[in-house]
Amino acid sequence: MDDGRDYLARVKKYRESKNHTELKYCRICGRAFPYNGEGDIICPRCIQKEQDDFERVKKYLSENHSTEKETAEATGVPEATLTKWVREGRLSFGAGVSGLRCEMCGKPIRTGKLCADCQKKVSKKGYSTNRSNNYGKMRFAGRDN
Repeated sequence: MDDGRDYLARVKKYRESKNHTELKYCRICGRAFPYNGEGDIICPRCIQKEQDDFERVKKYLSENHSTEKETAEATGVPEATLTKWVREGRLSFGAGVSGLRCEMCGKPIRTGKLCADCQKKVSKKGYSTNRSNNYGKMRFAGRDN
């Protein structure tokens, strides 16, 4: 008969194994899927759907010059998704066409979160607009490392 200690030991051994993945729920569709601990918590189906949507939008924009709203209506991709891709720098509409504005001064921008002037101001103050500089690096309060 299996007592509680054996069970706990097996669970611990499984969790420490190299092939351990957690079961998580996709933040988009809610489906359970094995999550390996890397990246956003999105299932493979939703990742593939987003890639397919992005390719459809990219193809549409290469053939048509349109606004976010027109693109959303023509491709079936929600405007919020298009705005997310513009903020990430994956898509670009004309300045003022997308309705995207600088988060600091409100000036119309084509992509990202800040206009060129505000990016310069931020970088002069010693802040980085590129988060990948210290990606994965542990930092401690009160230390320079």
